[in-house]
Amino acid sequence: MQPLTNLDASWLRAETPQTPFHIANLLVFEKPDPKKGDPFDAFREHLVSKVHELPLLHRHVDPTSLKLANPVWVNDPDVDFDYHLKRIKLDAPGNNQQLNTLVAKLHEPPLDREHPLWQAYFIEGLEDGAFAVYLKMHHSAVDGGAVNYVLDVMFADPNKAASKSEQSPIIEKDKAPTPVELMWNTSLNYFVKTPMQVFGSVAEVVKTSMSALREGSLRDPNALLDMMRAPRTPFNTSVTAGRTFGTAFLPLSEIKALGKANEATVNDIVLAICTGALRKYLQSRNQLPSDPLVVGMPVSMRPEGDTTPYNQIFIMLTTLPTNVPDVAAWLPAIKKSVDNAKALHQAWLPLAQLAVDIPSVRLPNLTNLTSLMEGIKWVEDRGLTDRWKPFVNLWLSNIPGPRKPVYCAGVPARTNIPVGIPMHGVALNITAISYLDSMDFGVIGCARAVPDAQRLADLLADDYKALKAALS
Repeated sequence: MQPLTNLDASWLRAETPQTPFHIANLLVFEKPDPKKGDPFDAFREHLVSKVHELPLLHRHVDPTSLKLANPVWVNDPDVDFDYHLKRIKLDAPGNNQQLNTLVAKLHEPPLDREHPLWQAYFIEGLEDGAFAVYLKMHHSAVDGGAVNYVLDVMFADPNKAASKSEQSPIIEKDKAPTPVELMWNTSLNYFVKTPMQVFGSVAEVVKTSMSALREGSLRDPNALLDMMRAPRTPFNTSVTAGRTFGTAFLPLSEIKALGKANEATVNDIVLAICTGALRKYLQSRNQLPSDPLVVGMPVSMRPEGDTTPYNQIFIMLTTLPTNVPDVAAWLPAIKKSVDNAKALHQAWLPLAQLAVDIPSVRLPNLTNLTSLMEGIKWVEDRGLTDRWKPFVNLWLSNIPGPRKPVYCAGVPARTNIPVGIPMHGVALNITAISYLDSMDFGVIGCARAVPDAQRLADLLADDYKALKAALS
């Protein structure tokens, strides 16, 4: 058995049927060679062979522990692949619009907690003979950094396959924990481990904050206040069950060159592209706020090469100058806002590490109010989301992805599109992931608040051209 951290458990406790907390990747593969057999059968056989290697594939949450105390993962080698791996064929002509509509539908229902928290849909019938795999994983089991490792294993290069002489280790089936064991672990965490960790983190936060003040990195109170002034937008509403999904693809090498020429990072350029797209989108709806938008950006705290299967992220807030019409002024404003956000994040780094490492503390029948997500869920459950000032306007992620091709049944993928999470009170998520020489964008939204996600995705491509022209 493996206990969940507080952060991992919060993704389960704050989940609702309207707001499931799974992420996904949509990989589109080239046309397979029919002479090499059925790629679906080959993919299934490969997944079966990797059950021992990926905890995601074979462990599920003990239901009693989730209700009574600290939740734990339990290993179960009896994986039901008829549930986890599905086969779907698009109707003719099988275009991108049909694929995106299907992905939106597949992203709506929560994963069944009686099984390991993942599913894969093998999608055939794309118009050029290609096929796709939509891989759905619960955020309690993986974050953006861990997803890259999952992809490396599930879509391995066939030229680097393990030797057939190697024997897979046997996965021992865990016994369900007893209520006494669960309550003992809860008491130990609640009264001993957590107070010690909190006390140590508070001391470190004071130390790093004072150091940042001395260095002058936190001496811009206006910038800090801007991060807490998220205006009201159509994205800030109670999230319903329906989803819409859109995609965009931009050249990664050009984005890097544009950043280098303007002393900016790839992330700065991505934020500037999103600034223009969101500005035009909200203008077209006559709902553009007079203040800049505030975005929540998950920041990885995962050390280089760390493939441990638990969440290691912290949220960094920054602003987008969507209220500024001058395209050339966006990048300097974004760079300044990101620099201030990084300084604030560095000052609070010990607290961020505490959120990652702290045990999941929960007494029977008491809500874990240390989880921000559960607090936001509490607000939404009582119909108060539309009355309260938003925390952030949207979620925006930029994830470094594979620089080498990934494969399914020996066929290389041409795209690797992320599918994020609209969360309580925040109905829009834009995620970008680099794959080979492409920056692949996935735009996912609540269908009521964002009924036309592909239109917003198209604006990302349009505003990249406008930004490139203005900066050059």
